[in-house]
Amino acid sequence: MRYTLLVLPFFMAGPVFAAPERLSDGQIVEVLETVNEGEIDAATIARDRAQNPAVQQFAKDMQAQHQTNKKDTKELAKQNKIDDKDSGLADALEKEADALNKTLKRAQLNGFDKVYMAQQVAMHEKALSTLRDNLIPFAQSDALKTHLEKTAAAVAMHLEHAKKLQSELK
Repeated sequence: MRYTLLVLPFFMAGPVFAAPERLSDGQIVEVLETVNEGEIDAATIARDRAQNPAVQQFAKDMQAQHQTNKKDTKELAKQNKIDDKDSGLADALEKEADALNKTLKRAQLNGFDKVYMAQQVAMHEKALSTLRDNLIPFAQSDALKTHLEKTAAAVAMHLEHAKKLQSELK
């Protein structure tokens, strides 16, 4: 349980009331790729370390679905001639995911599933708010906006599944 306390406050750190950064389509693509990469990395760790079969399956599903979304995002960007561009938001999300995944790697095996599921709830809450507040409102390309809306719906489903699993582990 002590790992859960380390994970959540760090992930929630940052300017809560800051106005959203207006991102270009290229920056939006980069942010979405960064979110997917963080999720893929976490799922890879969890697939090796999770003890509960439902948590193992969740990690497998997250890995596959985020790999698919990453591939679809790259294809959409290529078709619409959107070059991904760095942003402060992408950099911050990458640093947060790296720190969370380091914590995940250090988690004791007997508490790993709880740590991973707490992380997944936090990461999917952050991803969903990022999509709704920072990406969808600023997307210029209709194709990108549609992709982001579909992604937000999938992330919302991931979040609900993660919360359900988390509650079953207590």
